[in-house]
Amino acid sequence: MWKKGYKSRFVPGGRIGRKDFLKNALFIVACFVAFCGLGFFSSVGAVSIVSILYGLFLVYTLLCLYAKRMHDFGFRLWWLWLVAVAIELVCRFLIMSSLSGQVSRGLLLALLLIPFFKRGQNRTNKFGKAV
Repeated sequence: MWKKGYKSRFVPGGRIGRKDFLKNALFIVACFVAFCGLGFFSSVGAVSIVSILYGLFLVYTLLCLYAKRMHDFGFRLWWLWLVAVAIELVCRFLIMSSLSGQVSRGLLLALLLIPFFKRGQNRTNKFGKAV
């Protein structure tokens, strides 16, 4: 996994299995925690610019991982975004209660956890060979 780490983390094309997805996601979270432990996200000035760039880099890396995982299901990443926006809109405008924020956050968290548990397609799809 670490030999092909560059390709598996920074390129949104292709597919990735559950185990590699979990390993890469944990690596990214560990990098974020280590960076927070150094105190970069609480500083001001030039260090805060580095923090913003690092945060954007981590978001891009996670988006690449989720794109690959969605490809393993046979979908594009846009479907995940479409469902997330639909959940937010339904919770905010149709439920209209004080619990709508908690409901939408819970549903969005569940949506983001699905790729950790759901099996991908066992056959070649338009995104590549089976993983």
